Amino acid sequence: MPRTIPPRALDLLDVSIAAYVADRVVERRRAGWDGWQRELALHVPVREETAWRSAAGDALRALAEYLTGDTWHLDVHARTAERAYNPRKPLSPFPEVEEVALFSGGLDSFAGAIDLLTRGTSGLFVGHRGRNPASGVGSSQRAALNHLKTVHPTAELVSFFVAEPQKLGAEDSTRSRALLFYALATVTALGTGARRLTIPENGYLSLNVPLSLGHVGSLSTRSTHPHTIALLRALLAALDLELEVTLPYHHQTKGEVLQGCLNQPLLHSGLTHTISCGHPSVAGRDPLLPPAYRKPGQHCGYCLACLVRRASIEHAFGSDPTFYAYGQPGTFPESRTATLQALRRSLHTQGAKTDVQRIVATGPLEVPPADLLAFRDVYRRGQDELRTFLARYGL
Repeated sequence: MPRTIPPRALDLLDVSIAAYVADRVVERRRAGWDGWQRELALHVPVREETAWRSAAGDALRALAEYLTGDTWHLDVHARTAERAYNPRKPLSPFPEVEEVALFSGGLDSFAGAIDLLTRGTSGLFVGHRGRNPASGVGSSQRAALNHLKTVHPTAELVSFFVAEPQKLGAEDSTRSRALLFYALATVTALGTGARRLTIPENGYLSLNVPLSLGHVGSLSTRSTHPHTIALLRALLAALDLELEVTLPYHHQTKGEVLQGCLNQPLLHSGLTHTISCGHPSVAGRDPLLPPAYRKPGQHCGYCLACLVRRASIEHAFGSDPTFYAYGQPGTFPESRTATLQALRRSLHTQGAKTDVQRIVATGPLEVPPADLLAFRDVYRRGQDELRTFLARYGL
């Protein structure tokens, strides 16, 4: 039977939802001298006020500030009553499981789900989708899950819809989404007896080393960076929530994650159900594309996430069946080449000292020297995958 969710975990979810909504409705372009960094204050009713006025509040602020690059203030007060919850659909209780894994609709989470199910681990997948259907996130999650069910019919996904009020402004950066995702997964894990939360993300994109100085800081996402995970673990510990956070692919490139997947036929046949694009809603309104190509929820082909996806699939399988709005890299319109050009410059300046400097610049790495070398090596191998991919197109 499902377990009672600890009040502190429910508080974590409430605070994370508040942070996500604030992040979405306060536009960066109106903030301060740089049009980026904001100062945000949350006023949230909680069930266990004392915990949030000490270590837990500090840990939450540290995580939110590292993820978003903003200054956060958290003011809590005692919750006087629980709000009534009226779900749109009846909720079926889930059995107890060993593991809860994030399921974004992306390629890494799809490979991770295959590995979990193939090992025979009792698990549950957790997804989140926002208000914009053009992003394709919700449809990709459903399509990927249905493909998993062709081999593993008992696979289950809990998909949460959390979004800002529709009439308020919409900030596009959404750096706090990771905090919300982790809170949703934590509540799900504790509610189903799981002792392990798995975050299936490759090490190359977890480090997310900036291609240029212009992307240093919060302009570069930090969702699964090692320091983010350290801050998440510290937050869970401050709340006295016993949950092991694991990242099984942190020392692997995306191509290596695909190569090592435990069911290659299932992975390859389901590639096109996943989405990796950094801005999948853009293609639907891109004036440079022919009308037939303007479809929401598809891969643009030219953002870094798409380029890494393309390189990894070709590394693992030799060819890529995914449709990209912009196909061959050498034929991108000039206005769509900024990321490609920055990537090429990055690939040409690789070196022992440079690599370590780039990795350390992404954020604190509180790891033993051996792990630092492992991160350096996964960064180099990820760069090699991209270099090989571009060389196939004469770049």
